Amino acid sequence: MKTMRFLTPIFLVAFLTQCASRDKTLDFQDQGALDSFDIVKAIRNARSKADHEAIADYYRKETATYLSKASLHQNLAEWYWAAYDHPTATRAGSADLMKAAGHCTNLGRLNNRIAEHYLFLAQEHQELAEERANESGI
Repeated sequence: MKTMRFLTPIFLVAFLTQCASRDKTLDFQDQGALDSFDIVKAIRNARSKADHEAIADYYRKETATYLSKASLHQNLAEWYWAAYDHPTATRAGSADLMKAAGHCTNLGRLNNRIAEHYLFLAQEHQELAEERANESGI
């Protein structure tokens, strides 16, 4: 019993490290570019095809970011559920694992929904970019 209490945090850290190393969809250099892009200013000043394409690109990157977060939380939820079902899990520890699994499941769903909204915005601005191109005869 004491061995399991000692090993559980070690397994959790190892698992989280493995998840982080496998999740390569989020490029942190791109995240820096997202942070420096003033989306409010870009939307207020959007007039041309290029303006709307830049906004669409921003939203596509946000979509990828939230899909990556959703994937991470779904992986964590699976790990928590597996640990909950493990025969060595204690009664008190099982309750905590079940709560964590539910939490991660909900975060995964929420991040997927956010990604859907960003994708919609990307598509809308891509359409606006195409309309601007047609208006200018490009």
